[in-house]
Amino acid sequence: MQEVKVLEAKLPFRAESVTDPLVIGDMNRLIFGFWATAPHTDGVWHPCGWALFYTKHCLQYKYGYPNDEASPMHPLTKYGFDGYNISQVKYSDWIRQLEIQNQQKWPATDFLNRYEHWIFPFKETTLEVIAEKLQWRLMSKEIAYKDIQQEMIDWINNES
Repeated sequence: MQEVKVLEAKLPFRAESVTDPLVIGDMNRLIFGFWATAPHTDGVWHPCGWALFYTKHCLQYKYGYPNDEASPMHPLTKYGFDGYNISQVKYSDWIRQLEIQNQQKWPATDFLNRYEHWIFPFKETTLEVIAEKLQWRLMSKEIAYKDIQQEMIDWINNES
């Protein structure tokens, strides 16, 4: 069995440090967005717009604790989670647990090859997602919060 690994996602941005995400989900679909920052040549992270992540196949997600001060106590810290960067968890124990639970009903499950485990640290919360084909796009930094909300609601309504 492969050991759990937490790898920094190779995204061109990370979550801005003082905001938390806007999350909308149901049994399968999940969309969430947050204000993102990107590194610039001056070595400082500058706002770069809203990052929207979405999937039609969310197996499960957790949102809440730990906050940034408690992130060193997160169970994935010993595998490489730093509490600052968006990361992907390889060989996730959480996915393995769900696969074992699901085998009671459907013995042919193969969650480890089908789903990905992502972790998104924010200032006061953490969002962890197990999803198939988690996609993202970066939206203009001029877009208003109410327009982001509407974009997310429209996506959920169009994917039903």
